[in-house]
Amino acid sequence: MPLPPLRERRGDVALLFRHFLDAALARSRRTPPPLDPAMLARLAAHGWPGNVRELRNVAERVALGLGDGLAPVGVTAGTAGMAGSAEIEPLADRLDRVEKQLIEDALARCGGRVGETAERLGITRKTLYLKMRHHGLSRDDFAEE
Repeated sequence: MPLPPLRERRGDVALLFRHFLDAALARSRRTPPPLDPAMLARLAAHGWPGNVRELRNVAERVALGLGDGLAPVGVTAGTAGMAGSAEIEPLADRLDRVEKQLIEDALARCGGRVGETAERLGITRKTLYLKMRHHGLSRDDFAEE
């Protein structure tokens, strides 16, 4: 028996979202963001053309601190789609934030091992150390105990 699409199972959206969010937070070792009722209402009201895969991707973006996951990064949820009224984050700030998150995720996955992290990111150890200093990161914060 085929499972109906997510848009026909609005009651499952919050439960699935929390499941995907918890999984993403565990992988990235981040603390959960506050989930306000307005955000959960936006999730329930969304059409979900990408079905459960889209919901999982939204949860990943929320776990990374990229807004509510529905609006494009740098656009506030209340102004998404309204030409001229959206606050757009400067590109340099956005790239800096994304770079920091990628380095944090890689360090967490590698248990704080700088050599392995640099290799996986495709950069030199020196470059990684410089970027870590720039972002205020310490490998000790990611070392496995």
